[in-house]
Amino acid sequence: MTLKDDKSFTNLELGAGCGNFGTQFHPKCYLTDGCDNKLQDRCKNNSIHWFCKANELPWGSDRFNSVIICNPYLYGFKDYDHSVPLFTEILRVLKKQGTIIIIGTKNNKFCPETRIVKTANKALETLNSFTYEFASEEFVAGTEYAGYEFKTIGNAIISPPPSKRYIIKINKIQTESAT
Repeated sequence: MTLKDDKSFTNLELGAGCGNFGTQFHPKCYLTDGCDNKLQDRCKNNSIHWFCKANELPWGSDRFNSVIICNPYLYGFKDYDHSVPLFTEILRVLKKQGTIIIIGTKNNKFCPETRIVKTANKALETLNSFTYEFASEEFVAGTEYAGYEFKTIGNAIISPPPSKRYIIKINKIQTESAT
């Protein structure tokens, strides 16, 4: 099935799994996941718009204002070799001034601050033609995202819920071609 890209969607959530965080808290957000038909068997209410790998996105360059990743497992933060392709692809689809938002829980071994900071910084340092600012902040999911249940790919509620948000503001640098 081929889906038509609605250009009014300006945000993208990678690895949405059984949740719909992006559509609830970021207006006009596409939800993606790489699990295709397995996800439909695991989730009662699948809200995925596009099934695709996070490092092989079907959109053109400079397409989205923000890319959101909630509580990432395996993809992107397993190690440096996984982070470079993920960040390369995210940077490709982000607009000139875009934002990467990563939300994580302390129980996710792929999402502690040291791993996020290390893999993101290492991956971003290898790429060129942009600058970035990295920030992290604590939050209370029950207050900030009241009523939302963060879930695993197996549809289990994540406990404790995520409590850390990493924000990477990207500014792509326009390079002039040699004349």
